Amino acid sequence: MQISPLISNRSKLILLAILFVTFTPPSMACGTCAYALWEMGLPPAWLWMTSMLLWHLSFTYLNFKSGGQLTNIPSFIETIIGLFILLLISAAALGPIAFLIFLFHPGQLLFGLLFGSLSKIDEKSLKTVKRNMKAGLLFFAILLAISFTLKSQRTTADWLLKWERTSPGVVLLGKIEKGEKTISKDELRQLETQGSTGLVCKIAGKLAELKEPAFDVPLLIGVLERSDLQEEDRKRLWKALKTLTELSLPVEASPQDWRAAWKGISDSRSSPSPASKTASSSS
Repeated sequence: MQISPLISNRSKLILLAILFVTFTPPSMACGTCAYALWEMGLPPAWLWMTSMLLWHLSFTYLNFKSGGQLTNIPSFIETIIGLFILLLISAAALGPIAFLIFLFHPGQLLFGLLFGSLSKIDEKSLKTVKRNMKAGLLFFAILLAISFTLKSQRTTADWLLKWERTSPGVVLLGKIEKGEKTISKDELRQLETQGSTGLVCKIAGKLAELKEPAFDVPLLIGVLERSDLQEEDRKRLWKALKTLTELSLPVEASPQDWRAAWKGISDSRSSPSPASKTASSSS
C-alpha cells in the first residue's frame, strides 16, 4: 500500500522533532536556556530562526512552481503544521535548535546537487534550484559574519543582564563569583548598576576586590535595603561591606546601621586632622 506523501512528510517532521527532544543535552532542557546558549554563540537567535524557515519556504515555493519535481519537499500546509509543532518544541525544550529541522530538505537538495541525484528535474528548474541554493549559502555566510560581529561587540555583562535567570546564566555567575571566569572592571560596574538584586549580591565579592569603597559601599547598602533579599545574599553583602569598610558589624546589622557607621568613617576621612589644622593656622 502506498503511503500518502502528506502523511510521510508529517511523519518525518514529527520523527525528527522526537529525536531532537530525546537527545537534547540536560543544559538545554528548557527553551529559554537553549535561547541563552544560542545567543552566547550566534546572536541574534530570531534572525537565524527566521532565515532557516524562509530558506525552507523558498524551496517549497520552487517545488510548487515546478509541479512537484523536488521530491519529499513539504507543501505550504505541511510547513505551517511543522512550524506550529516546532514553535511548541522551541518554547518547551530546544529553543532555536528546533528550527534546524528546516535545513533538512535544503540539505537534501544540496547533497543531490553535489552528487548528481537530481537528474529527474528539468533543466530550467535545476538552474533555479542551483541559484536559490547559492543565494541561501551566501546569505548564511553573511549571517555568520553578522553573528561574529555582534558577539565581538557584546560583553559578558550584556549577556548576563538578559539571561541571568537561566541555567547557563546561573552557571556563569557562579564561575565569576568563584573567580573561574574573569570579567573587566567596567563590566562589573555595569552589572552593579543595572543588574537585579540577586545578580549584584553574587558579584559583591568581586566588587570588594576592586577596593573602591567610596563608590561601592553606598550602592551595596542600597541593595541591602531591598525587600527581595535572600539570606544567602545578605551574607554575601555583609562580607563585601565588611571588606570594603573594615567594620565589624554583625550579619544582622540593618542598612541604617551600615549607613551610619559608613558616614562616621567618611566624615572622619574628609575632616582635617588636628595636626593639619595647627599647621595651617601657624602658616
